[in-house]
Amino acid sequence: MSIEESAEAGFQRLHLHPSVSQWVGPDGLDPRQKVAAVARVRCLERDLFEGGRIRRGLGENAVDQILANINELRHALGWLELDVEGQVGRSHLQRIDSGI
Repeated sequence: MSIEESAEAGFQRLHLHPSVSQWVGPDGLDPRQKVAAVARVRCLERDLFEGGRIRRGLGENAVDQILANINELRHALGWLELDVEGQVGRSHLQRIDSGI
């Protein structure tokens, strides 16, 4: 199946390690993708936060992009999302309640 066919089949693309498929099917992450997603979340969180606060020198756009990537991966893993203060967000629970 080509990348275009995967996208058309409803597969979601996540930014995972190149050693695993970045296309996630409707059944969710496979075990290798889960390991890669957890590692990627931890790396992104380390890049974003320093001592419990946003790392100095990061612009607003960079913070928003890193946080969006973190939350995309956390959602795929079934985890709660984070906000800019590093606190667990509730938007993930709201999506579950609304059936999204």
